[in-house]
Amino acid sequence: MLELGFQRDLHRLNAASLALEISDVRFNAVCPGQIATRMMAGTLAIPGRRALLESRIPVGRLGTPEDVAEAVAWLLSPASSFVNGIVMPVDGGESAGLKTLALPEISAGL
Repeated sequence: MLELGFQRDLHRLNAASLALEISDVRFNAVCPGQIATRMMAGTLAIPGRRALLESRIPVGRLGTPEDVAEAVAWLLSPASSFVNGIVMPVDGGESAGLKTLALPEISAGL
């Protein structure tokens, strides 16, 4: 998780720096979590893997592409006109660390 945290912090720094430098354009980033896409099909085909991943997410499910699209649409809308320089996690609360578990069996199987 250290690598993911570093990437999130790097995106946050970039978004904030750009927001400060260019005042007439808003800079925000979206940081998706575990999203059920074709790219995850191999991972989700492993018996028990989906349940294991979902157990780490406070909302109890993987995200959908529509979840990410809704966040992006909101950031593009006038409703977010005062939002600038943020990284928005779209991960069902996983990055908040509310249900993070030590899962050595995942990394051992890679």
